[in-house]
Amino acid sequence: MGPIDVHAHYIPPGFLEAVQREPARYGVGLERASDGRLRFFFPDQGLRWFPYDTITHLPTALRYLVDLVGVERIVLGSDAPFDIRDPAPVESVRKAGLGEASARAILDTNPARLFALAPRQ
Repeated sequence: MGPIDVHAHYIPPGFLEAVQREPARYGVGLERASDGRLRFFFPDQGLRWFPYDTITHLPTALRYLVDLVGVERIVLGSDAPFDIRDPAPVESVRKAGLGEASARAILDTNPARLFALAPRQ
């Protein structure tokens, strides 16, 4: 979902000022379009521009990340050789209960796409 033109929707009195003061509280921000109109933007949409790895240390956190940015943005990570590493990263992906298609995407398809490699057959 892209920006919403402010003029196209009913905006309660004082809302625009409140958003400008505390954008994080409302989960939106305001930007001025090239034509001068104010538009809402949703910062969480920008999260889908970046790749992420699976180092979350909790299955529920990995499921949340998948829900937030989409499985196509996530690749396997281990953080080895550092102490904070995941000693069994493939098992951690499987424990998250994302399903076989999502696990395959994280373990094989997404890294192959990110690094321009051929996926395993």
